[in-house]
Amino acid sequence: MDKQELADQLIDAWNRGAVADILRLMHSEATYHDAFWGETCSGCDLVRYLDTELSWDLRWYERDGEVIDTPDGVIVCYSAFDSGNPKRRKLLYKGAEVISLADELITGISDFYCHADPVQLLEIATGIENRRKEANVARFGLSAKKSGFIKRRLAELADNTTIFLEPELNPRQLADRVGCTVAHLCHVLEEEKETTFGQFVNERRVNFAATLLAEVSGSDINTGQIASQSGFENVEDFDEAFQTSFGMSATAYSRHAAQQTDCPEPEEPANTS
Repeated sequence: MDKQELADQLIDAWNRGAVADILRLMHSEATYHDAFWGETCSGCDLVRYLDTELSWDLRWYERDGEVIDTPDGVIVCYSAFDSGNPKRRKLLYKGAEVISLADELITGISDFYCHADPVQLLEIATGIENRRKEANVARFGLSAKKSGFIKRRLAELADNTTIFLEPELNPRQLADRVGCTVAHLCHVLEEEKETTFGQFVNERRVNFAATLLAEVSGSDINTGQIASQSGFENVEDFDEAFQTSFGMSATAYSRHAAQQTDCPEPEEPANTS
């Protein structure tokens, strides 16, 4: 297979979302390098990375001009469109991929979201292996783009839904609502938010409970009812989670909130002018 045919097959497989076809073009130890985000992955992580990226990449790609030969492979310039329909599509950007080859298999792909001139691209290709080695590793195939998306979705769900108040909520259900895998959800929580699924959910629940406690006086608190409304299956778990988050019991928090509410507003200073 010549280099241009390989490039066309790669683009075609990406447009079809055919991860298996992409992998057939690649060496078993090949790496994928996203130059813009400065990350790379290989092996099992590469499979997960491609699965994730292709599942939500709705752009359409076409090769621009002839491929450019390099000592170690080929450079492919491309155009990215928002649709595969020639009559409706809009050009989004132009880019280039530096592809390293060995024995007619891809050993590395570096994607640059820019359309530099051939001389600049050849200069980039010269030191491409060092760039790949210096990039951050996308663990579990989780890209920086997807990680940011997961964190935004978690914030949106916390602000706009009551999903965290569902007593039987589990990681699979939350991942489905977020739009990611359980592995990626747990990785974001543990590695980037430094918490666990259970701790994260409990924090959302006790925050909701705090809003309820602020509305009642200490003598009127029904801890069991507050716990149930907040998604806890029993008072013991609620008490422990509340103490962990706020450093005080729910009753003490309610008394403190009542005292703050009962404090008179400070008087305006007298106008002495």
